[in-house]
Amino acid sequence: TGNVYAAGRFVNDYGNCYIAKWNGMAWSEQGGSNGSTFNNEIRNIAIDAKGNVFATGSFMNTRGNYFVAEYKQ
Repeated sequence: TGNVYAAGRFVNDYGNCYIAKWNGMAWSEQGGSNGSTFNNEIRNIAIDAKGNVFATGSFMNTRGNYFVAEYKQ
């Protein structure tokens, strides 16, 4: 769809890492402004044919387990 995604250690106002999306005009936080809850670095992202974005990294859920996150477009 022409979007570019970037991951790393981008931090929002709440101190959570997020995936950044470039739409050709501006960068935005996936999930909405300050909507991300990643508690650590996002290292890898992949996008499927439907535009769903998947992320892995050193972030954990509330039980202390690593997981694959999915954003549905």
